[in-house]
Amino acid sequence: MQLRTLSALFLCLWLAAGCADAATLRPVASPASPLISPPLATWRGETAYAGKPLIELAYNTATWRYVDDPDEPALVHTTLDPCTLTLRRGSSEAVYVGELDLGAWRWLIHNNGPNFPDLLYYTALLNGYAAGIALQMPPIGATTERSACMAAAEAVLATFASEDPAVNPTGDASTPEEFFAVDDAAGWPVIERAAFSLRLPPGWGQGASQANVGSRYWQFQGILPTSLAEHFQVRPSVWVIIYDNPERLPLADWVERQPPYERAVDAIESHALTIGTHPALTIKTRFAGIGDAYLATWTPCGAAIALLSTGGALRADLQDELEQVYTLIVGSFRCTQNE
Repeated sequence: MQLRTLSALFLCLWLAAGCADAATLRPVASPASPLISPPLATWRGETAYAGKPLIELAYNTATWRYVDDPDEPALVHTTLDPCTLTLRRGSSEAVYVGELDLGAWRWLIHNNGPNFPDLLYYTALLNGYAAGIALQMPPIGATTERSACMAAAEAVLATFASEDPAVNPTGDASTPEEFFAVDDAAGWPVIERAAFSLRLPPGWGQGASQANVGSRYWQFQGILPTSLAEHFQVRPSVWVIIYDNPERLPLADWVERQPPYERAVDAIESHALTIGTHPALTIKTRFAGIGDAYLATWTPCGAAIALLSTGGALRADLQDELEQVYTLIVGSFRCTQNE
């Protein structure tokens, strides 16, 4: 899996709710539901993926007015204007804002960058697809109204239920998050896998892992300490990919052969370093538009090449914190597979 494929994986995972053709969607009316108990009214309908199991949300009719749009059904707040929940909505070119556990589900929150702070996209990941819901809020200067709108909208999202028997709730509010120092990895636990070991911050753990033709990858994810005190918690990922290197290319030649990025590049910074006893090369790339940054570090690992990388699209202070965490993870990386 090449680096641009990994970037596409990040984007597809974040923006899954927008990947279907909305023109094929039709509303499904249901005055009552076995999943949601009265006295709340219930909306029951499709996600942005036609033909998938239905989802449900409960709402108070004194607070919300339902708009039966065939493509984008919505709830409009009865006293706050604007304050609208679009119940079937995807997003594109979105910036990751953070995550939040509401009810039994963890929601990923995005917007369209710092110039569009009043529209938030909430996404619940399901069984290979997603439920995407958009919240249009009062302008950022209307602090009281904005907070009330968000609180009312998230009370609706906390009732989310899916009819898909293959999905399970993804929230994990019972797991306490931890503050940790981002400038000292001495107390971080060591994580060992078949091909490598590394240190992870307290509270971080492994997400996805997969073996592909010619490569294996692992995702490690956890919260950034700065976001612990904020409404949305930021849980970035650091990826480790072990690529087969059958031609035994030197590190510099391997990196030189990587395909070009798919989006316009504003700037590239690179520097050589040593990880353990092995040479390594770190590349930092900033993309045009929203200005998100990616870090990638390549180093030999036995007969293979290891890549450690981050995602992008974090605000500046959190990006700086992620880069500190990433640098310590990279410095702790040790290849354990044989030549």
